[in-house]
Amino acid sequence: MPEERDFLANHKLQHVRRYEEMLSNNASFYFDVDQFEEIIDYYLLHNKTSKALKAVLHAADQHPSATSLFLKKAQVLNDKGEPGEALGILNKIEGIESSNPEVYYTKGVALYISGNTEQAIEQFHVAIRLSDDSGGEIISNIALFFEQQGKPSMALKYFRMACRYDPDNVSLIYDLAYCYEKLDDFSNSAYYYERCLDADPFSAGVWYNLGVVYSHAGESEKAIQAFDYSIALEDDFVSAYLNKAGILADQERYSEAVAVYHELSGLEPNNEEFAACIGECYEKMEEWDKSRYYYSKALDINPDYAGAWIGLGMILAGQQRVPESLYYVKKAVELEPDNSDFWKIMGNIYFRLEFTGRALEAFSSSVKLNPSDHESWINIAEIYLRRKQTANASEILNKVALSEPPGAGVNYRLSACFMVSGDKENAKKFLERALKTDFGMRNEYISYFPGGAKNEIVAGMVEKYSGNRKQ
Repeated sequence: MPEERDFLANHKLQHVRRYEEMLSNNASFYFDVDQFEEIIDYYLLHNKTSKALKAVLHAADQHPSATSLFLKKAQVLNDKGEPGEALGILNKIEGIESSNPEVYYTKGVALYISGNTEQAIEQFHVAIRLSDDSGGEIISNIALFFEQQGKPSMALKYFRMACRYDPDNVSLIYDLAYCYEKLDDFSNSAYYYERCLDADPFSAGVWYNLGVVYSHAGESEKAIQAFDYSIALEDDFVSAYLNKAGILADQERYSEAVAVYHELSGLEPNNEEFAACIGECYEKMEEWDKSRYYYSKALDINPDYAGAWIGLGMILAGQQRVPESLYYVKKAVELEPDNSDFWKIMGNIYFRLEFTGRALEAFSSSVKLNPSDHESWINIAEIYLRRKQTANASEILNKVALSEPPGAGVNYRLSACFMVSGDKENAKKFLERALKTDFGMRNEYISYFPGGAKNEIVAGMVEKYSGNRKQ
């Protein structure tokens, strides 16, 4: 029962308070073994490893023959990243308590931290064999350890094993759902989160997690519904509002997204991010005055909020006031010089202004920060093509094509590069791929080919595909 758990938690905390009172007064109080174990566990739970080790030393002074406290010391040493010393203690304890599963579990942890994975698993399985009917608990601990180590597939294996002992344990079912989510197995994750909700339909957190899973699985409406349940149960659940608004914005349901962001602003009226999100939605709807109002409101809250500066720049660019936009985009880059997207936006602004040298510098900064930014790489290649530096353009485009399935734009540019360099076979191959992928884009790239639309190869290929491709 919750009341009983609260009583036990408060009871344990009393021991911690009394122990800390002893330290602050430089006094000497007596604690029995169980009380010391509770104190040490409390510090470990709250990642206060140094305090846990100090408590172990005090415990050893008062109870020098208590094996359980030596086991606690080994656990603390594991947490401190000192598995070698922990193993030394555990080997001694093993000689005294050879049937204690906790000894082998802790030894498994020490071996795993040391890099001895196979030996660690052997020790874990010894712990499981020795645990008899209480095996579910020790297996759960093993699973939790692997989860903490960022090994969800291993954690899943042991959580499933633990469920055989306790199939209706909601905590274990939740852990299964979480592991499946980490492994991108969204179908199984949703199934187990739903089982949690069968047991407790009023858990806002589980509804939220289910919404996240549905969102990753592309089931947007189910995700929105799950987030709505979270909000109904906990009306200040900020993450649920944010995820719901994000889905709506991704679906271009901007008016609905704005309504959700307004609810968020009601919860946190001085949050510049929420105001900027409203501004961005209005920007997407091309309601420039409203967009400008909310971006400006974000800057009233925080004048150094780069997202609002970039937003104001994007409004002006969207209104074809490109020279004016540059001031705001530069300000955003000054505030967040490590943001590759901002550099890319600056590159696009310079490119539209035909300042290709500065555009090249901005796109180069973008790819330096984010080497997988294929759009910026393609833009760099575009500048090289305009400068007739086809070898540089071809080198970049080939790298992009190798790293991801190339789109029509890359294929058109590659074809033009090969045409300029005299490699007609490759020029025809990539032009054919481009025309098959997107015939309608051809006019954007015709000028890059020698002779343009009058080029014999280009004219022939365009005629070949003009009858069965969308214009």
